[in-house]
Amino acid sequence: MKKEVFLAVFVGFVLGLIITFGIWTANKSLRTPPPVVTPTPEVSPSPTPASQNSSAVSLTVTSPEDESISSDSTITLTGKTGPGLPVSVTWENSQTLIVSDATGNFEADIKLEGGYNRLTVTVTDASGNSATKELLVTYTTSKI
Repeated sequence: MKKEVFLAVFVGFVLGLIITFGIWTANKSLRTPPPVVTPTPEVSPSPTPASQNSSAVSLTVTSPEDESISSDSTITLTGKTGPGLPVSVTWENSQTLIVSDATGNFEADIKLEGGYNRLTVTVTDASGNSATKELLVTYTTSKI
């Protein structure tokens, strides 16, 4: 009779451990949120090799600096390129097309979204040569 009692206690203990492990695993998986995967846009290469033509078009963004933080919801993007060239500026929810002046300067007002804003500035000449700069500007209303 002692063997049967010992066997029953042992089987109950093992089943209890299995059930407890199952409950613990289920709770752990419910508490840990799944990783957030944000798709990154794929940029297709230009039809002409960039190494041969990138020097034909110059692009300098003077303001804002890359990875800067702004407490203003609107910033002014300024830069310099060749004279009379079209400059495309794209960001989170909008885009604009401007033309540089006779000295190559350009300027665009950008309305930022809360948080990170990736700005892509692209200039292209009549031959199809282009140059691109990417900037990351963070808009926050918190005290800096």
